[in-house]
Amino acid sequence: MDEIEESGDTALIVCNHVATSQAVWRRVNDDYGIPAMLLHSRFNGRDRSRIERAITSDDKPRILVATQAVEVSLDIDYNRGYTEPAPVDALGQRFGRINRKGKRPSPAPIVLFEEPAGGYLYDQELTDRTVNLFRQMGELTEANLVELVDAVYADGYTGASAQDFQRGIEHPLINNFQQEIIPGTHRSWTDDILDSSDGQIEVLPDCLLEEFKELRKGQRYVEADQLLVPIRLGQKFKAEKMGVLFYDKSLREFITTLRYSSESGLDLSSQSDNIF
Repeated sequence: MDEIEESGDTALIVCNHVATSQAVWRRVNDDYGIPAMLLHSRFNGRDRSRIERAITSDDKPRILVATQAVEVSLDIDYNRGYTEPAPVDALGQRFGRINRKGKRPSPAPIVLFEEPAGGYLYDQELTDRTVNLFRQMGELTEANLVELVDAVYADGYTGASAQDFQRGIEHPLINNFQQEIIPGTHRSWTDDILDSSDGQIEVLPDCLLEEFKELRKGQRYVEADQLLVPIRLGQKFKAEKMGVLFYDKSLREFITTLRYSSESGLDLSSQSDNIF
């Protein structure tokens, strides 16, 4: 953080898990007093849309802390980057958000950490192979990034990566994309696919319950649905066991007492398994 402060640059910090991103975001804001924005998959649709508008505007936050949610479809441009380790193709997407407009006269500084803070999210073998190859590199160019991808995936997808690839390419949101689109609603289908190994549901934070009821009462159903937050089924079962999630039969929605805020999203920090 000291070098970010001294440089005066804008900075993108990419974490592999939601819990890690929330912890980093709080430290940047609370310990260093630098206003930062947070982006991950555990925001409701309304807040995520607001955050995405902010970070793609001309007056974007100086520091953005994000998960891999930042890798897809967002036209953002930061001066320097810090990222947890991931396979080279995922890192390429993250690096594409650094000096995206090519305005820096010199190469943009990027720090790649050797080990993830919250355990491996991606295939460990591919991740470690990527980190080892980056150790041998100097300045990164588009050409040698392609060479790195070829080297990391020289044997194609293997092991867990092959299973993930097959699961992704056969996902119904890919094969039935047109049928899955619902006009007027926000649905991050990339998050759905990333979560496909566990499945997911949407839950309503109890702090938004009254607003949800009022919107439903006024037949503003699309706006009401924008208050729901996606979580994985594994997290749902744990939350029920902990007594912080219950099903409301009258609303036909799952309600959670887990803390939610428009700045940090849904707080699942009490559940420690690979949260992202």
